[in-house]
Amino acid sequence: MTAKKVSVSATLPDALFQDAGKYAVGAYTDIDLAVDEQGLWAMYTTRKNDGFIVISRLDTDTLRVWTTNAKKSQIGNALFICGVMHTIGSHTEFLDRVNYSFDTRSGAESYESIPFSIKYALLSQLTYNARERLLFGWDAGHMITYSATFKHILSVLVTSLIAKDADLFEKVRNMK
Repeated sequence: MTAKKVSVSATLPDALFQDAGKYAVGAYTDIDLAVDEQGLWAMYTTRKNDGFIVISRLDTDTLRVWTTNAKKSQIGNALFICGVMHTIGSHTEFLDRVNYSFDTRSGAESYESIPFSIKYALLSQLTYNARERLLFGWDAGHMITYSATFKHILSVLVTSLIAKDADLFEKVRNMK
């Protein structure tokens, strides 16, 4: 950062900007950047996909792109955790829900209903910090944090390990 030098750049194909592809919260949220354990992500919309979120993983060599079924203008916010995009239904409801997820590893999407509390009723930013395992938000002028608890992470890790190692599958299967 001190050198003020661009080392890598990428173009987001057909990305809308200047408040044309924003979240429900507005405020120039056209292109939303996120970082998690899997990399750097951009969430945006294009004219071609009628306002649904497009995800791009920004790598040094390639630009991977996925199209979701989450209408950006109808959600409050989105964030990435472990390569999965999660959306929050609103940015003003005190008792809200994480209502949608898209897994970039499998391309699977799911409609969810995970309780999510918005303390001051104007959540304009939400992001995940992989190092601290916390969600950080900006809510009506207050910086807030949420604990991130992952009940499914062990099963995901075991499934991933089993897929890579058949001997491990036998050991796990025979455990009592």
